[in-house]
Amino acid sequence: MSSKIRKATQIIKAAIDELPMPTDQDSPRTVSAWLKLFRALWGNGLLLSGQFPSFEEALEDMDVDDEDQESDGPAEDNGDGIDDMDVDGPGAEEEEPPQDKELTEEEKKAEKKAKTQLKITKRAQDIIGAGSADPITPDDLFELFTVPVKTSVELGEDMALARVLRGFSGSRSRRTWLKIVQKYIEKAKLDFGEFCKASNRLGNGNDQRQLLQRDLLITNTEDSRQIKYFLTAIIHKIETIKFTAQWNGLTGAGSKLAKRDYNIELFKEFRKADFKGLSESAAKAKLKELKTDLEEFNASRGKIVTARNRLYSAYSNFGTAVLIDPFFTVENLGVKRSKHYASLLDTLLHLAPTYVDENGNGRLARQEQQNRDALYGLVFSLCEEGEERQTVNDYLDDFFEENPSIVAEQPVSDSP
Repeated sequence: MSSKIRKATQIIKAAIDELPMPTDQDSPRTVSAWLKLFRALWGNGLLLSGQFPSFEEALEDMDVDDEDQESDGPAEDNGDGIDDMDVDGPGAEEEEPPQDKELTEEEKKAEKKAKTQLKITKRAQDIIGAGSADPITPDDLFELFTVPVKTSVELGEDMALARVLRGFSGSRSRRTWLKIVQKYIEKAKLDFGEFCKASNRLGNGNDQRQLLQRDLLITNTEDSRQIKYFLTAIIHKIETIKFTAQWNGLTGAGSKLAKRDYNIELFKEFRKADFKGLSESAAKAKLKELKTDLEEFNASRGKIVTARNRLYSAYSNFGTAVLIDPFFTVENLGVKRSKHYASLLDTLLHLAPTYVDENGNGRLARQEQQNRDALYGLVFSLCEEGEERQTVNDYLDDFFEENPSIVAEQPVSDSP
C-alpha cells in the first residue's frame, strides 16, 4: 500500500473514531473516500457495532485504486504526523489534481443517504453518552414536572431519550418514593373550599409577608397541579399501551374492515346528538350526509394512532422509564417530531449491544427494577392506603405481567 493511501486511511480512521462530518474544506477526493469507507462499514453493520476490520481489508473491500503500486516499503514516520510525500519542497514531485468522476443519480442518492445516516448515528451516540450519567433523582424529576424546558425539537427528543437510558433512582424502596412525592404535593393539598379559605386568611394587605404567602400559595398549588397531572398521565399511558397492543393485534383477513367499522362507531359516539333515535337505514343516510366530517375525523384518528404507536414502541424497547418521563405522552408524540425521529429510534436500538456488558447482561435491565419502584411509589401517592392502594398495586402488576418490555426480559447484571 502506498504511503499516500496509508496516510489517507489513518486520517479516515481517526475521523470515524470520532464520527465527525466531512467539512467543506476537505478535498472532494477525501470526502469521496471517506463516504465510500463509511458505506462499506455501514453495509455490513460494522459501523453500528463499533467493530472495524483492518483498514487494509476495508480498502480491499472497497476496491480502492492505489495509484502508486511500486512502493519501496513503509514510509518513515518521524512522529510529526506529516507524511513526507505530502510536503511540497525542492525536488518534490508535482502531482496533477485528481479528476472527480461525475456521480450518477443513484450514487448521489446513496451518498446523501450515507451522510444523513452518519448524522443520525452521531446523534444516537451522543444520546448514549448522555444516557450513561447517573440515574435521575426524585428532586430532578419533580423539577422536570414543574419547570418547562424550552428547547429545539431535536434537542428535546435527545434529552428525553437520554433520560430513559439513565432511569430514575434515589432509592430502591417504593415507600421512599411515596414519601418524596407526598413532600411535594402536600404543600398544596387543598380542595377548592380550603384554597379559598387560605386565600381569605391572607387578607388584602400588601406587606411583604402577605405578598410572600400569597405567592407561595399560587406557586405551590400550580406545582401540585402539574405533578398530579403527570402522575395521572402514567395511568393514561398504561391504558394507551394496552389499547394499542389490542388494536395492533387486529391483523389478517377482515382486519382493515374491522378497523374501519370501529372508527365509524367511534365517530357516531362522538356525534351522538346527530344519530340519536335514528333507525339503521336513517343512520346510514346520516353518515353519507356527514361524509366530510367523517373523513376529517378519520384523518385525526390517524395522527392519534401514530402517536400511540410511538408510545407503545418506546415502552416496548426502553421499559418503565418511558411511563414516568413527561416527554412520552400521546399529546407530545402526536405533534410533528424531528424529520429523522423514527430513524433515530431504530439506530438507538441497533446500538443496543452498547448496553450489554461483557457477561451479556443488560444495563437497562439493571435499572428497570428501580424504575418500577419509582413508578409504584409515584402512583401510590394518588390513592389512599388500604383497599384502594391494593387495587392499584394489582392493576400495575397485571399490566407489567401482560405487557412486558424487551428491557424487562433481559438478563440482569449484578455488577453496577
